[in-house]
Order: sequence, then structure tokens, then C-alpha cells
Amino acid sequence: MHDHRILRACLAALALSVLPATAANTWFVSPGGTDSAGRGTAESTPFRTIQYAVNAATAGDTIVLLPGDYGADQGTTTTTVSGNSSANRVVIDKPLTVIGRDGRDKTRIVGAWDTTEYADLPWGFGPNAVRCVWIANAASGTRLEGITFQDGSVPIWNTQGNDIGGGGGVVVYDPSSASDVSVAVVDCAFIECQGFNGGGLVSQRQAANVKAVRCLFKRCRSSKFGTAMRGGSAYNCVFDDNGRTRFKNGEQKVVGAQMGNGGTEGAMSYPQYVVNCTFVNNDNYAIGNANASSMKIYNCVFANNGFVSAATGAKTARAFSTAAAYGNCVSDISTITANNCKYAVFTESSEVYSPYDGDYRLIPGASSLTAGNTTWLKNIPEEFRAVDFNGNPRTTDDVVYCGAMQAVADAAASGVAIGYTADGDWYLDGEKLEIRTRTWKAEEGWPKPRHVKFVPVDGKALVRFSIGGSTVWPLRDDSAWFTSSKAGQVQTVAATTTSNIFYADPVNGSDDTGDGSEANPYRTLNKAVKKTTASFVVRAKAGDYNEGGENVGDDITTRVVVPKALEGTLRVIAVDGPESTFISGASDSATDNGTGANAVRCIAVVSTNAYRAAFQGFTLRDGRTGPNSNVPSQGAALYNVNENATSSIGTGVLLDCVVTNCSGNRAGCIAGGNAYRCKFYD
Repeated sequence: MHDHRILRACLAALALSVLPATAANTWFVSPGGTDSAGRGTAESTPFRTIQYAVNAATAGDTIVLLPGDYGADQGTTTTTVSGNSSANRVVIDKPLTVIGRDGRDKTRIVGAWDTTEYADLPWGFGPNAVRCVWIANAASGTRLEGITFQDGSVPIWNTQGNDIGGGGGVVVYDPSSASDVSVAVVDCAFIECQGFNGGGLVSQRQAANVKAVRCLFKRCRSSKFGTAMRGGSAYNCVFDDNGRTRFKNGEQKVVGAQMGNGGTEGAMSYPQYVVNCTFVNNDNYAIGNANASSMKIYNCVFANNGFVSAATGAKTARAFSTAAAYGNCVSDISTITANNCKYAVFTESSEVYSPYDGDYRLIPGASSLTAGNTTWLKNIPEEFRAVDFNGNPRTTDDVVYCGAMQAVADAAASGVAIGYTADGDWYLDGEKLEIRTRTWKAEEGWPKPRHVKFVPVDGKALVRFSIGGSTVWPLRDDSAWFTSSKAGQVQTVAATTTSNIFYADPVNGSDDTGDGSEANPYRTLNKAVKKTTASFVVRAKAGDYNEGGENVGDDITTRVVVPKALEGTLRVIAVDGPESTFISGASDSATDNGTGANAVRCIAVVSTNAYRAAFQGFTLRDGRTGPNSNVPSQGAALYNVNENATSSIGTGVLLDCVVTNCSGNRAGCIAGGNAYRCKFYD
């Protein structure tokens, strides 16, 4: 396999018009090699760094990368041009062929995100960021093949948003509007790269001769034009799960004019030729900011692209940015010919088998099967027409599929999308997920139950999950079980966290001098749940919470009252469980059944928005209500107070609780609200 790659690379090198009279050389590089004179000419004596090989090479040479990661130990090269000073793993300043011998799955050039958090920059940008590859205009004719560009980022410090502030994977620098630098990037991958423009690949002059061929752009980010790619041409490429830059907390936000608007651009912007590409699950338009008179987009598949809410994970389907502004076609049109473009537009993820695990084949019955046009394959340069994204022969008769692949899968696979967060670690079915932006996991066939767990970083606590846009309260260990919606669909899981964490301890706490910290906890839960109006978590230590309380307008005492002032979401967790943690009401000793003016209820929730407060892992016991038969004399364990109607709404929730020996004139245990995974007895 690798001999074939090297032969193809050498043939490409021989075709360069800038070749010197002498024959081209082949150089070898390995992460375990040595940078010194007299080496690099054989696999057995490779250089260590790519840059050393670039410096040793002459125009037209081939550099072969042996398997491994070319990352931080490769050093950086700083390129300074007008308005830009950026660190790069590799700077190519002459026409070369650089090829990963064993392909993109085993050969990576790894940049770096800046891990310092800056108030005015999205996460990963900053002076310590490192791009993967810079290609100078003098390097026209360069070819990159069989390489993954991973984690490349850019400073966006003094660039003011120009094009060379983009391309966290590869930037092609072309300072003259009259020139047209030619670069081919073949069988490569751009993974989690980001920039101001073109998170993965940037053609500074948007030149058609900057070509991405059979490339994968996955989870790339940009602040403005082209979340994956800006300018150039794309042939048989896949654009999956690319989107806008985010701040460390996952917030989708643009700060300052230099950051652009970041919200209306596509996975690819300012395209020239886009032929037989697949755009799936991108977090905005598939294609944005294109010139209707010059763009040529043929035989493409667009599936499940749209704007995603960082808060809920909900998506608004889009395929293209507005026709009026950019001359593009609008979404939700199955096939349309206009402005020299042939679109096959689809919005259902079930068109493609399983992008969640990297299988982008079409499924039986997909609208894009046989929907392509063979005459438009001529727009792909001849040397790249013969095979599809996976290297399989392309159909040559009168049947061509839209998209990057000409193969058909079985039934679609469903998937799980893990939401944006920098506040902890995610686990899916016991496996820790490495997440920077968003991670997809798939299952073949029909859905099965999945177990997701979130472990917050120090100083943070999990409040609740959102799964498919619906509220899901976690188990006591911050995990949840759920089932994906159906085959071929994705279920997005997100976490709401908080740094507002307070403690209660009925044995060692103090209502007088405590501040609610773990070292100085409150004695009563009633004081703890009034600490803030924002979202917060109360951790309740073991013991009997049988003191304190107040009246909620029904002439009896309630032990714990969640106030109407609460604007966020409250989760109160009994850290040691219901076996040793109690919220105790009390009977009125003057009556036979214990209800009466001196009775004590366990919990009341006055706040009026749904799913406002959850109590988890307690035993609620001995609660009683007032003596009357009217509505307030109800819910001896949990009473959801509704000030505007006769029936209570679901503001309060019991999770994993035990409710015992409670009594009221109505709804002896719960009036309104919800109970999940609870036990009721006596």
C-alpha cells in the first residue's frame, strides 16, 4: 500500500513545472529519527522533524512521513507577514510533496490549542496556539497526502480577522490578488482544527487551484467564514460536525468586530468547485458566502445541517445561507438547478448511514441514490475522478450517487451526541470520552439503552441533563440511562453545571455562623435552599433535618420551603442516601390523625416554573398537613404551591427518595410535582 503512495507522490513531483534539472530526491522523517547531516535519505535513517526535512529539500522533492505523531516535540516555526505572526509546526516555502506513508489514520501533524482562558477570545485561541502547516506562495505546486492535521489553532491576536489568521490545519498564503497558488491536499483529515476563517483549510485568495480531495473535515471551528474550509475547491470530501467557535463554558458568542458575526456562515465558505461532497451534522449552514456567478456545486448531499442551541442541543435545519444575500439556494428543496449549481438538498440524518462513527455511506432508499449527474464529474480534475472518498472505483456508466461515496449501507445507525462542555468528563457506557467540542457515538440497527455519566471538575456540580432537548434528572452518581430516538437519528446530551455549591449538616451545621461552605455548613435545609436565586446545588450530609421551617400560607409549618424568588434550578442531594438522611415533618398531637394547626409538612416548592427544584436521595417521613379540607391542606411530603390555579404544577421533583408515614386531607404524600424512582409505604 505504501509503495503505491510513494510511487504516486514521485510521479506528482516529476510533473512540477518548477523542477530543477537534477532528479528529485526522496526524504524520510520519523518521530523517532535524528536531525543531522547525512541522514534522511532512507527509511532506516530518517530525520526527526518535518521542518528539518523541508529545509534540507529542494523544489520538487518528496518527503515521506513514517507513522506517528508530529507534535510539540517537533518545535514551531514562526511566520511573520503583514498583520500576522503565527506559530506553525511546519512552514513549506518551496514546492514539495509531503506524504504519510501509511495514510491519514496513522500519521498526524498535531498543532496546539492555547489552554489559557481569555475573556475576549474563544477557547483555544491565543498567543500559545500552534497551526499545523503554513504553505507560502513560493510553494505553489505542493501536494500533501495521507496526513491528519489535528488540533491546529491560531493566535487571532493582532490579525484583525484577516484570512491568514485562519486555517488551523493548513493555510495557503497568497499575498497577490493576481497570483493563483496551486496546492493539492489529498486523502487527508482535518480534525478539531480552528481559525478565524476556515477552521481546517484556508485558501487566502479563495483560489480554485487550492484543492481538497477525498478529505475529511470533522469538528473544525471558525469564528466567521467557513467553519471547515474557506475558498478553494473540494472534491469527494466529507464535512461532518463543523461549527462555530465557543468559549470554554460552551457559550456560542462573538466578541468584538474582529471576531466577525460567526453565525451565518457555512462549513465551507466562498467555494469555487464543490463536487460529490457530503455535508452532514454541521452546526450552521452547509455552504455560506458564495458568489453565485463563480461557484459550481454539483452532486452533493446535505444532511442534518443547521443551527444548534448550546443550551438545549436543539437544531434548526439549514442547508444554505440566504439566497438574497449570497445567491445560494435555500434549504428544503430536494433538487434544484440554479446559478450554475446542481444541489441535492436533504435535511434528514437518515440519508447517511452513521456519521457518528465515520461511516458516510448512503442507506437504501436515500433520495440521493442515482441522483447525481455523470456530466458534472468533469469538474473534478482528471487525476482524481476515478475513485470516491473511500478509494473505491467511481461508477462510470449512467448512474452516479450524490455525495462523497458510491456505496450503499444497510439500515441506518442511530447515534449519541455529547454536548459542548469544558466543565468535566463524559462517560458513555463506561468509556471515557475525549471531548473538546462534540463527540458522536453510534450503535448499529435499532436503538438500545445507553448509560451516560458526567463527572464535573473540582468546584463544579451537575444540576441536570438535557437529552434530545428534554429535561432529565440524573441518578445520584450523576449518570442517566436513556434510549436514542430511533435508528438513523441522533440524540444530543448536554449537561447543566453550576459553581454555586452549598452544604447542610443537621448534626454539625450552624444557622447562626455558617456560610454554607463544606467547612461551615448550615444546620437546616430551609436556610440552604434560600442561598441564591441562581441555579445551585445543595449537598446534604447524613442526619435528621427535623428543625426549622416556615408557613406557605396554609397556617402550618413546612420544614423546607423553596422560595418563589428562585430563578434558576435547584438540586438538593442527600450525599449518603435515604438510609441515613431524613426530612421529618410532625403530627399535631391534639388530633387523632395528626393533621392540624401544629402539623409540619416536609417540603413545599413555591417557585412557579416547571422542573424548578429536585430533592434526591432523602427519606421524607411523618409529614402532616393542616386540619381543613381545602386545597392547601395537601401534600404532606411535597406540596407544589401554585398561586394562580386550583391544581399544582410540576415545579418540585422527588428523585430516588423514600416517602413514609405521611398524611394529608388531600394527596397524602404529593400534591402536584413529579416523583421518579421513589418508594412509598405506610
